[in-house]
Amino acid sequence: MIYEGTIKYETVTNKGNTKVVRESYLIEDAETFSEAESVLFGFANKSSLEIDVVSLKRSKMKEIANTNRDTMPMFIATLVDVFTDENGIEKELTYNIAFFALNIEEAHTFIRLYATQGYCMEMKALKQAKFLDVLKYGSANG
Repeated sequence: MIYEGTIKYETVTNKGNTKVVRESYLIEDAETFSEAESVLFGFANKSSLEIDVVSLKRSKMKEIANTNRDTMPMFIATLVDVFTDENGIEKELTYNIAFFALNIEEAHTFIRLYATQGYCMEMKALKQAKFLDVLKYGSANG
C-alpha cells in the first residue's frame, strides 16, 4: 500500500529567523498508518530533525513506476485504461502513477512508453509532484 505523509519542522534561516518547513513524502510497502508514520519518524531521526507528522493518508497512487531517484523531481501521471467488461460495455478505469524524471519532456516520454504495456491506456494528465521522495517501509531510509 502507498501512503502520503507530510511532516513539519522548524529550521533557522541564514538571517537567524525561525522558519516552519513542510515536506511531503510517499511511503510505500507500509500496511498500516502506524507503519507509515514510523517510516516518517525514522527518516527524521536519520536527518536529525524533530518533526511533527501533520498529515497521513492512503494514497490514490496505483504504483511508483521507477526507482531512478537520483535527485530527480517526481511526476504524477493520471492514466485512463479503457476496457470492455463481460457484458460488452466499454468502461474506463482511472488511476495515478508516480515516477521520477529529469524534466517534463522526459516524464512525457516515460509515461508514453509505460502506457504501451499492452493495455488500452491514455494519459489524462501529467504534473510535477509535491512529494520530495519515496520512503520505503522496512528499508534503510524508512
